[in-house]
Amino acid sequence: MFTINTSLLKKIRAFALMLLGCSAMVGCEMNDIMEPPKPWEIPTAPGEINRLEGDIISPTSGLRHPGCGINAELLNNMKKEYDAGSQLYEKFANSRWAKITYKRDEVTGELNELGHENVGRGSSNENRTDYEFDCQAALYQAIQYYCTGIETYAETATAIIHGWATKHKNWVGSESYFLAQGNSCDLVAGAEILRYTYPKWTQQNTDELIKYLDEVVDPLVNIMVGQPLRAANQGAIDFNGAITHAVFKDDKDKFEKCLYAFQYDGMSSIYNLILPNGQNGDSGRDSGHARGLLSALTNAVEVAWQQGYDLYRYPSAEDARLLRGCEYFCKSLLQEGDPNWIPFGGYGAAFPAVATGLVTDGLTCLDIAYMRYKQTFGMDCSWIEQYPYKWVDANSFFYKYASNVTIKVPEYIQSLPAFKSFTYTSLNSADLQVVTINVDPSKPAPVVERNGNAGSLSGYGTWTDDFKKKDDSFTFLYIPITGDGSFKVKITGWDKEIDNASVGVMVRDFLTKDANFAEVGWSRKWQKVNDTDQWVSAPTTSRSRNGSNVSNGRDLDAYQREWPYWFILERRGDRIAIKASSKDPDAEYWIPKGECIMPNNETLYFGIYVAPKDDSKGPLKVSFSDLQIGTLSGE
Repeated sequence: MFTINTSLLKKIRAFALMLLGCSAMVGCEMNDIMEPPKPWEIPTAPGEINRLEGDIISPTSGLRHPGCGINAELLNNMKKEYDAGSQLYEKFANSRWAKITYKRDEVTGELNELGHENVGRGSSNENRTDYEFDCQAALYQAIQYYCTGIETYAETATAIIHGWATKHKNWVGSESYFLAQGNSCDLVAGAEILRYTYPKWTQQNTDELIKYLDEVVDPLVNIMVGQPLRAANQGAIDFNGAITHAVFKDDKDKFEKCLYAFQYDGMSSIYNLILPNGQNGDSGRDSGHARGLLSALTNAVEVAWQQGYDLYRYPSAEDARLLRGCEYFCKSLLQEGDPNWIPFGGYGAAFPAVATGLVTDGLTCLDIAYMRYKQTFGMDCSWIEQYPYKWVDANSFFYKYASNVTIKVPEYIQSLPAFKSFTYTSLNSADLQVVTINVDPSKPAPVVERNGNAGSLSGYGTWTDDFKKKDDSFTFLYIPITGDGSFKVKITGWDKEIDNASVGVMVRDFLTKDANFAEVGWSRKWQKVNDTDQWVSAPTTSRSRNGSNVSNGRDLDAYQREWPYWFILERRGDRIAIKASSKDPDAEYWIPKGECIMPNNETLYFGIYVAPKDDSKGPLKVSFSDLQIGTLSGE
């Protein structure tokens, strides 16, 4: 049976009584009588909306639609909650983005102009608010259409999508990738709903949006252009944008690349985003960014679920990493700290303590987590249940099932293949070779002391901070590795205080000065610390020179600048992941320092480099131990 919301029914009834001259207007307010429903508020006739009985499976890709975060199951539950007069629906319907008057002239009901040529965030915020609001409204209006059957909502959502897809041409701000990767997901999710429910949605509407994604939006979404993810919350947002867009575009290849990134990305795989204890890459930064990471990641995991992949219980039901992240978030904020904090961060910085301060909104990540972990899997999520700010957002309505409902796990749900980890064995320093790259030939030859898997390297070099230059010079102790492999070492110290001197680990495709490379290292600088001039050793930001961007992190903070330090370089296919740790290398976490693409050679050169920067003060000696080489499991 077709239903409409009670406030609109009341208005229509009052207006009818006024027209009939009825004096017995019991229960009618004067405002209702004086403000008749607008023509665009009248519901369409029953049957003019495509009600979904289940997923629509693409014959070409096998992807399920609608499936960009809101699928048929969720839509039908929302319709049921709407019919039952849900209070959460009323909260949703009263949000500015869900109102039937959104962007409409109050008198004529005509839509205002939608879309702009330029949009920015960061250095320029041109038309940013319009973009953010309209993307959200496209989704909210589409859901209102499905719940109420009022075609005006579908018309508004369609006009929003058309306006931006045809008018927006340029990003003009330094942080516009947040809009492209994040806010666009609502625009796409709204279009995905209309595509399969609104009879007047056309193939032209779909083609316009795909063209817009291809030409304007997706160049800023890293996976869609073959680049590594960003870090921490930015990496999660990047991942969510990619997987959402891939589904809408029915792009199975890009969707599978998203699944691969979830397991293996050097900056924002699930292992780099959330530790086994539940800390996430922004837990030590502030609770707002920690919430943002979980929100984007949860949305992306729900998209994967709707496509038949269970990332919720990855890598196992016992170590459901996303659940651990949501539980830790709630627990650490409710307890105002964590005495067992692990120094860790997703941008390469290891924060000294967990951030505190309750977050009171934007928490649909907890709503989704409760829906899946508690109501679908029956798993314990007691800290989520204790957190006082659940079901507080307008879009909490999307995920609210009756408390007595157990959600069925679809038969087609599958798990990801087992994670392939590196197995390490000790590497004898006698197996490493030494070479000078672009070093002044008049300088003495490098000296290598070897003692099992330990030793030292002494040499010259004028390392530059500008990785685009070809005139770097340094001394390199290396081993060639063919195919996938990993190099691990503990750097234990150096022997001289030379300003801007640098040591670290590196992988190169050739042993020439103009080779492509990726590296992470330490520099030494004379600067003030606690009002005292002293030498400070600082792990540097990772760098690459190879024609592709390196997704990298920040320099480590002062409290982390102590030897020894462990470093790892991992190669999987054409990707190089760079990691660092000030703790036991067998610990369950490493700080992600970067990932880059190096596709050139089957054989690459992994090793330790040293550069005094000022050769007149050299040579510089770096000591190391715990040399190890890694091979992938199953290979």
